[in-house]
Amino acid sequence: MRKIFFFAAALAVFSCGEDRTVGDDAEACARMFGESYFNFRLHRALDLCTPESERWVRLLASNLTQDDLDLYNAQAGPARVQVEGLTFTSDTTAEALLSVADFVQLGAIGRPASVVSEGQVSLRLVRRQGEWLVRMEGPLRSERQSRD
Repeated sequence: MRKIFFFAAALAVFSCGEDRTVGDDAEACARMFGESYFNFRLHRALDLCTPESERWVRLLASNLTQDDLDLYNAQAGPARVQVEGLTFTSDTTAEALLSVADFVQLGAIGRPASVVSEGQVSLRLVRRQGEWLVRMEGPLRSERQSRD
């Protein structure tokens, strides 16, 4: 009887640890993608998104101008990203809410970029072959913004 109790206790501990690791992995993916994307380290962002999402990262890269990069480089520091919430919609999908501060938002065609002091971005994550990746359906845009 005692062996069964220890086996059940060990099973409970290990299964809880795996769930926490899965959540930690998804949160880390969302945070690293956000930091890479909003700090224009786009090669790193490509490593953290699904193959079908690459076109949206490449679109950002193709629209960056020297003026945009100069504005980014004039900042006191890099854009700051924090995961505010993570909701699992299934074993292989999740939604992350990021809070992003001091990032450069590209302007519309013919309009200059601007620095956004604070905004929120939603990311969709999928787990493929044990790895969490960001799945984009379009360019990322801040849902809530406060401009400098």
